[in-house]
Order: sequence, then structure tokens, then C-alpha cells
Amino acid sequence: MLKLIPSAGIVKETKIDFDLLSFIISRFFLPTKRVVLKVHKTRFDYSYFCSEDGMIGLDLKSNKTLLQTVKTILHELRHYIQTKHFKIEFEEYDDKYYVYYNSAEEKDARTYEKLASEVCRIYKSYTSIDKKIIDLKLENFNELV
Repeated sequence: MLKLIPSAGIVKETKIDFDLLSFIISRFFLPTKRVVLKVHKTRFDYSYFCSEDGMIGLDLKSNKTLLQTVKTILHELRHYIQTKHFKIEFEEYDDKYYVYYNSAEEKDARTYEKLASEVCRIYKSYTSIDKKIIDLKLENFNELV
């Protein structure tokens, strides 16, 4: 099971239900143990995964929509999988962006991003059902009492 723990700033700015997102991603991300990753805003112009802290740094300037944010989370989650499950050690690329961009681990992480549309569709379906339950006043049984 995956548990994404967002900072207060991430929750405020994205308005994403990270419990729901964690639940959805957990349906296809099947680790052998519980995985907890923190999600924080970054001051950098890029997002990243830090394996020492179990943290995803999320660049909110380039992740303004649900789809962009989910793509980034999936991308960084794939880096978690690469380091923890496949035992891949990342090298420092410094200023070699072309080498970094074309590395096997980055290509693999960009492929994992392709699940984002489906994850967003499921997320929106769940939130739509929640809203409809509230709109129809089905969240309680007051009228039956």
C-alpha cells in the first residue's frame, strides 16, 4: 500500500485528496510492504525524488493541473521503485541534461507517467460520486429517523 503524505502547502495549493490518490495508485502499485512518501513544495524549478528522505519535491509552478501533478507524482514514484525494488543507483548528471534525459531510468519514469490519464479519470469519478452523494443528501439517514 502506498501512502502519500502532503505538506499543508501542497494540500492548500493543489486541493488534491491525497488519501484518495494514494488509494487509487495503490491498486496497481503493489509493494511488498507499506510505502510512505512525503510530498513537499520545492523551491527548485523541477520536481524530484529523494530516496534518503522518502520525499517527493513537487514544483508547483509547472504542476498546475491535476493531470500534470499526477504525472509528476507517478514519475517520481517510479524513481522510488527503481531505487528500492530494482536497486538502481542513480549517477550525478550535473550539467549533462541530454545524458540525464536519455538515461534508462528517466525513459522508464516517463513511461510510468502514461498511467496518469487513467489515474485522473478514476480520481474524478470518485470525487464525482462523493459530490453526488452530498448533493442527493445520501450521506446520512436523518429522513428515516
